[in-house]
Amino acid sequence: MFKKKTIGMIAGIGLIIGLNIPSSVKADENLKVKVQSTPSSITLDWNDLGVNYQLYDNNQKLWEGNDSEYIHTNLPDNDQHSYYLRAFNQDGDTVDELSIRTFTKKAKNTKVKTITSLPSDEEKLSNITVASSVNDQELTIEWDQNIPDDDGDIEIFKNGVNIGTTTKNTFIDKDIEQDTDYLYEFVGKKRISEEKIQDILNDYKKRNVTITPAEEDDLFYNTFNLTRNVSTKIEHPTIATAAVVTDFTLRYTTFIPMKYASNPWPLWPLIPYNGPTYFNGNDRGFDKNSTRFKTRMDVKISFPNNIGTASLTSTNKHVEKSILYDQNYKIISERNASSAGMNIRDVTSGTGKVSFNAYHDIGLPYFDSITPDITYAFNATIYPNGGYIITGSHDKAPSHEIYLTNNSNIIRVVHQREHVGFLYLAPPYPNYTINSSY
Repeated sequence: MFKKKTIGMIAGIGLIIGLNIPSSVKADENLKVKVQSTPSSITLDWNDLGVNYQLYDNNQKLWEGNDSEYIHTNLPDNDQHSYYLRAFNQDGDTVDELSIRTFTKKAKNTKVKTITSLPSDEEKLSNITVASSVNDQELTIEWDQNIPDDDGDIEIFKNGVNIGTTTKNTFIDKDIEQDTDYLYEFVGKKRISEEKIQDILNDYKKRNVTITPAEEDDLFYNTFNLTRNVSTKIEHPTIATAAVVTDFTLRYTTFIPMKYASNPWPLWPLIPYNGPTYFNGNDRGFDKNSTRFKTRMDVKISFPNNIGTASLTSTNKHVEKSILYDQNYKIISERNASSAGMNIRDVTSGTGKVSFNAYHDIGLPYFDSITPDITYAFNATIYPNGGYIITGSHDKAPSHEIYLTNNSNIIRVVHQREHVGFLYLAPPYPNYTINSSY
C-alpha cells in the first residue's frame, strides 16, 4: 500500500513560512495506483499526489474526496470496471489523471473442459485477475497471482517482441505513445513429467528424428500466456464519448502457415500410395480477414437492452477442404471434415456481460479414428464496451488467432500463436494455456 497523505500539515507549514506551494509532490511524480479485487469489491489505493480527488466508473462520477484510497463494494462477480481518477492541487488545478481497467474476481472457478496435461496450473492461470492503469507518461500492468513457471522468471513480449523478463507481478512501461493499443504477453513455462518426456523421446526415435536443443523448449514444457491488451487513450468523462458498440464477433481461426505441410502420420495401406505425402497449407501469416484457413468459428455477441447474448450458428462454423498430395505435389484426394466439433455451451446472459464456453475438436478427414484432431477449449466473458476475459488452452498446432471485431473492423487482437509442429496435436505433447483480457 502507498503511504497515506499528510498534505494538510505540509500545506499549513507552507502558509506559515510564506511559501507558495502549488502541490505536495515533485514535478516529475505521477499518479500510481494499486488495485486489489475480490468477487464483490475493488480497492484502489494511490499515492499522495494532490489535495483532492475525483473518481469515475464507466463514465459516471463515483466519488470525490481527499483520501488516497477508495473501496468499491457490493459489486457483481466477474464484472468489468473502467475507472478514471483525477488529482487536484489546492488551487483546483489538475495535477495528474489516470485511466484504470480491471475486473472483480470470479465467484467460483471456471468450469471448462481442459486439454492441457496440467489442469491445476491451467486453473491457476484462469483465475488470475489483471489490472492496467495509464497516464500520459507510463502504463502499469499488475496481476494478483503468480503465473505458473518453474523458476518464476517470466518472459515479457510487447506486440510480439521479446523485451525482457520479470520476477514481479507488476510491469511498468514508460516507452509508450498516446492513443495507441499495445498487446503484452507474460509467458511462464513448466516442464512436463519425465514420463511424458520419455514418451516424446521414444516417438522421435521411432521416426528417426533427432531433437535439437532449440526444440526442447517447446517439446518439454507447457506454456502459460497471461495476455493484456492496453490502450493508452485516456477517456475523459467530461467529454462526450461515442456511442457504445454493442454487437461483436469473437473470431477464432486456425491455419497452416506454410504452402504444403508434410504429413507425419503413415496412411499406407489405408490409401493406395506408399511414399511421402503432404497436406495443403494456407501460405500466410496472421490476418483476421484472410479467407485462407483450416477452421474458423465466429461467435456472434450482442447486448440488446444491455443484456448479453451469444450464439454460434452453422453458417458461422467453417472448415476448409483438406487436400492430400503425393511427393510430387500431385493431388491424391480431396475431402472436407465436418464442422460438428465446433460449439458453444453454458451461455450465461447477464446485465452488461455474457459468458460462454467454446469447444473445438475437428479431425483430419482421412481416417479420423487414427489421426489426431485440432483441439481447443476456452471460456469467454464479453462486455458491451469491448472488454473481455478469455481463458483456456489449445494445441501447439497449427497457428491459432483470436480477434474481437465489430462490423468486420478489428477491435482487439486477443491472441496469436504460431504453429510449432503437427505432432503437438496429440498427447503426450504439451499445449498452450492462455488468459487474455482487456
